Amino acid sequence: MPKLFMLFQKRLAIVLLGALFLTGCARDKLRIGYAVNDGVIVWGEVGQIFERTNILKKNGIDAEIKRYKTTKDILPAIFRNEIDVALTATGVVMCSIIANQPVRIVSLLGGGGRNALIVSSKSGIRTVAGLKGKKVYDPIVGALLFRFMKDGGLEPGDLKRTMGYRYGDNINQELLDGKWAAIMSWDPFFLELEKEKKVRVLAHDPYHLEALIRDEVIQNRRRAALNFQVSLKEAVFFMLTHQELANGWFAEVSGIPAGNIAGALRHCEIHNETKDIASIDGFSLIGDDRKIQDIQNVVDAMRDYGIITELKQEFSSRHGTPIVNDYDAKGVKIRDFFAFGLNAAADKKLAGYDPSKVKFK
Repeated sequence: MPKLFMLFQKRLAIVLLGALFLTGCARDKLRIGYAVNDGVIVWGEVGQIFERTNILKKNGIDAEIKRYKTTKDILPAIFRNEIDVALTATGVVMCSIIANQPVRIVSLLGGGGRNALIVSSKSGIRTVAGLKGKKVYDPIVGALLFRFMKDGGLEPGDLKRTMGYRYGDNINQELLDGKWAAIMSWDPFFLELEKEKKVRVLAHDPYHLEALIRDEVIQNRRRAALNFQVSLKEAVFFMLTHQELANGWFAEVSGIPAGNIAGALRHCEIHNETKDIASIDGFSLIGDDRKIQDIQNVVDAMRDYGIITELKQEFSSRHGTPIVNDYDAKGVKIRDFFAFGLNAAADKKLAGYDPSKVKFK
């Protein structure tokens, strides 16, 4: 009798352990942040896919998904350790690195759309050189405006440059009203004006799509990091194979018309590179050497034009603690911040992936 009772206890323990696992007690908790109002469409759509499908849950992740208005709001969330994962763009990536935040890049999807220098069609300005001595509004963290100026034969001091983080309809209207000679903007915020020939694009270059994860997760919660990377690739694949659905979901939360979202995606690398994609191994979350070199070029320009120095001074002043590193002098070797091993492990785990197991509301 005692032996039978002990056997029963063991079997009961196994059943209970299995039940605990299935009910989610073994799930990894992750805090994931993305923005809905700044036009970074791909990550907005991936955030919605995380919210509306079972991708995270089926990969063992109990996610707290945090929507932010813009990537500007994601940056302090990283600084305050409010999120473990950030779906974002190069400005936030570089600010985090420059401020010595413990993060790693787990995805680089290349250009997500156009950053552009635009003028009112009524202004008569047709070249970058024509902006000499004019007032230009620049909400973009980085050195892109300076690069456009260099190509147009201008020096950094040749413009009256105002920095800020306003964009969208209000800043576009100020351009049309003549407050600014030019503004830096990005898809999809100027698409309608471009179609209506109310603005002219003087120069453009892509903004880059990156995802960050905290070092602590990679180092101390390896399973959570790996399962997130698997989930991220599944979500991007879902977006690529359900683009109209993803456009509609993002339109609902962003207020951007689905047609403008589709129009902006014409300038998105991952969207164009993977048309008619047949399987999840048809793209890489980290991309190839060219994409990595593209972002390295951005980083080098930020050093060369003194943007890294400016950011170090700003963060030191804002937080009352000097930022100590040599990035302003030596630059940043961006490859040092990629989680290549994590990406390779995720690709291996996704061998034989069955997309039919993804369910959505």
